[in-house]
Amino acid sequence: MRSRFVGAVRACGVLAAVWVVGCNSNDSASNPDVSLAGTYTLTSFVEGGQDLSQAATGTAALTATAYKVNIAFANNIAPTIVDSGTYTATSNGTFSETSLVTGAQSTGTYTIASGLWTVNVTSQGVAIAQIWQKQ
Repeated sequence: MRSRFVGAVRACGVLAAVWVVGCNSNDSASNPDVSLAGTYTLTSFVEGGQDLSQAATGTAALTATAYKVNIAFANNIAPTIVDSGTYTATSNGTFSETSLVTGAQSTGTYTIASGLWTVNVTSQGVAIAQIWQKQ
């Protein structure tokens, strides 16, 4: 199980979840970039279908184009994720990020509702779903 998480750590610059650059829209006028700037607390973390929410704690700080994330796991069930990088989120719900630490790229979708930011990305073939509460 640990090796699977190491791959995700390399891939999961975010966000886990977080969390990505380069979601290029073919029509930037109809899908303009969206800023997710703010500070967030992790409330849910699922990687490769395995729910690690009970063991995961984390924070994320985003500017209009960059992120810093720190996710720790109780009982060392997975390595701590400390990452930073750049991201792009568009108004049609697409999301991408690139880790400045590992160079890994992730792409997927996001939603924002009731102060919760939900991110679903695939990174190096692993599906990662995260929910963050905006502070």
